[in-house]
Amino acid sequence: MGLFVSPALLTLVDCPTECRQGAILYLRIYLAATPAILIYNFGSAIIRVSGDTKKPLYYIIASGLLNVILNFVLCLILPQKVAAVAIATFASQVLSAVLVVIHLVRTDGPCHLDLRKMVFDRRTLVRIVRFGLPTAVTNSLYSVPNLMIQSAINAFGPAAITGNTSAANLESMLSCFHSGFAMASMTFVGQNLGAQRHDRVNKTILYCFLINLLVGSALGVGSRYSASPCSVSTSPTIRQPLPMAWCG
Repeated sequence: MGLFVSPALLTLVDCPTECRQGAILYLRIYLAATPAILIYNFGSAIIRVSGDTKKPLYYIIASGLLNVILNFVLCLILPQKVAAVAIATFASQVLSAVLVVIHLVRTDGPCHLDLRKMVFDRRTLVRIVRFGLPTAVTNSLYSVPNLMIQSAINAFGPAAITGNTSAANLESMLSCFHSGFAMASMTFVGQNLGAQRHDRVNKTILYCFLINLLVGSALGVGSRYSASPCSVSTSPTIRQPLPMAWCG
């Protein structure tokens, strides 16, 4: 669906004409990697719940390194830089999914994956939808306002879009630490609930919260005071100068 509705989505958020073709190309290539993202998320969750929290980390590190290397190499080779970045992202997502599947195929026990015996199970599908749909709706409540904000930013032209994208990339890197400790908390809480060790649940939540608070504060303050102010050139589509932007 995303491959076909990408132009309509970009129209919905008022994507500038000069950025439109590149945005459509990037969005379509990225959406093509959605099945790989799905496989990694499901597979890594199974691996973590089984007690192995290191392997998913190794796989995502390998994926990230491939992304960086391909970004550098493809941007030198391909004339279309947007396509180069999108292809690098696509390849890295596929690598993480393949590594997770190989791990599950080779593992023994209840988490073993036998590709030859894969079938659709209606009862399991209903449970996945029942638990997954509320989560999807919750996440969309966060995404829809962001689309409205992005639409407003797009009205200021390419300069504002570039600055906002840079800031969003920095924010996403810093938020990885928050989500990492949150996932660790979910993993350990699930394991201890399954093992009937309720005394460890509160400790897990408390420790993860305190570590998250300390790391988040250090990263936030560090990123704030390691930046330097710089002026952004005025966009030709607006009459007043853009506000100061913080550049790394």
